[in-house]
Amino acid sequence: MSIGLSQLRVFEAVAKSGSLKDAAAQLGRTISAVSMTLKQLEAEVGAKLFEADRKNRLTPVGRFMQGQITDLLLHHERCIATIRAFARTAVGRVDIVCVPSVATSLLPIIVPQFRQTHPEVEIDIRDTDSDNVITAIEAGHAELGIGSFRRRLSGIDYEPLFEDSLGLVCRKDSSLARKRHIKDWAEIDGQILLANGISQTIDDAGFQALVQQAPIVVYNVLSLLALVRASVGITLLPRLSLTGLAPDLVFVPVDMPNANRTVGLLRRRGETATPAVEQFVDLLKRHIGIHHKSLGISKILI
Repeated sequence: MSIGLSQLRVFEAVAKSGSLKDAAAQLGRTISAVSMTLKQLEAEVGAKLFEADRKNRLTPVGRFMQGQITDLLLHHERCIATIRAFARTAVGRVDIVCVPSVATSLLPIIVPQFRQTHPEVEIDIRDTDSDNVITAIEAGHAELGIGSFRRRLSGIDYEPLFEDSLGLVCRKDSSLARKRHIKDWAEIDGQILLANGISQTIDDAGFQALVQQAPIVVYNVLSLLALVRASVGITLLPRLSLTGLAPDLVFVPVDMPNANRTVGLLRRRGETATPAVEQFVDLLKRHIGIHHKSLGISKILI
C-alpha cells in the first residue's frame, strides 16, 4: 500500500490539534477511523509518528514529516482549486504573490482591465517581500510571483520585467528634502534609518552598515510611511512604491551604483501556466510597456 493524500491530511489534522477527537471532528470521521489511518501510515513510513497514544507530541520523524508535507498539501489544494475553476470557466484561476509596490501601483490598474474581459476568472492576490514571494513559488502556494530575484534557484524560472530606481523617503520639512540626489551614504549620517524588506537587496557595504545599525525594521509599506510621517526616521523605497505619495513626504533619488532593483516574474520550473495566467501576464507586460514613464520605472527589460 502506498501513502495517500488522505492519510497525510489525517496526520496533519492530528498533528495540529494534538487530539484524535478534535481531528476526527474536523475531518468528519470517527475516532477509530482516524486512529486506524495513523497506524497504517506509521506502518508505511516504518516509524512511530507520535510519542504517545494521546497524539499531543510528535516524534522526531513526525516533526520531520510535518515539515515535509505542509507545502505538498497546500500545493495540492491550489492545483485542485485551479482545476475546478478551469472546469467552471474553461479559462482558470490566477494565483499571484507579489511585492507591495506592484500590489499598490500596478495591480489596481491591471486587475479591473483584466476583469472586464475575463469576469469569470477567479483571482487570488497576496503581497509580501521578495524573499517570501520566492518561498511561496518554491512551495507551490501561488502560480505567479512578481518580485526581485537575487539568487538563482534550480526550481524557479525568472523573467525580468523592469528596473526601478530607489530613493530616500523623508518628511517635507527634513533637511534631506532639499537635496536633489543622495550621492553618498554619509549624507544621511545622524538620521534614523527605518529598514524594510528592500534594504537587504542593496549590494553596497556602506548601506548595509547603516542597515545593521537600524533600530527599527518595518515590512508593511503603509506602516513604514506612517512612521516616517511621524518623524520616527527615514527609509529607502523604490519609486514604484510611492505612486501618489502624500504631500508631506518627499522622495529623494539615490544616485549611486546598485541603488536600483530588478522586478520580474517568478514561476515554478516545468509548470504549465493556465490560460488565465498567460493572459494576465500579457496584460501586465503591455501595461508596463505603455505606462512605465508615468510609473517612474527607470528601465524596461521585457
